Amino acid sequence: MTDQGTNEIREKVKPYPMKLNLVGGKIIKGEILKLTEVGFLSDLKGEFVEVGDAYKADFTIPVFSKHITIDIIIIKTYDHYMSKDNVVRIVECHYEFIGDDIKQEINRFLEAIQQT
Repeated sequence: MTDQGTNEIREKVKPYPMKLNLVGGKIIKGEILKLTEVGFLSDLKGEFVEVGDAYKADFTIPVFSKHITIDIIIIKTYDHYMSKDNVVRIVECHYEFIGDDIKQEINRFLEAIQQT
């Protein structure tokens, strides 16, 4: 795909999932499945967290390659046991505080992928 009026080639980027690190007592790796202005849903690959836990979320918004580090709180967990040793753990996280600059980047991303 090329931009009109330029010879720049733009590659399409999948918006989801986004790689995620939650940093607290340890680093928990996961994926953001849906990003919103208030927080996000993530798959923590079976790692256990509790409602009310606080972490620093670290991720990069695709499309614009904007790196975000923000304090979050675990609001809700959705656990699905596939088998005794296999748990799908989806976690709802909300930002503790979101500055205008980060909110603007998230809204720009949501508009670009037409999620608004």
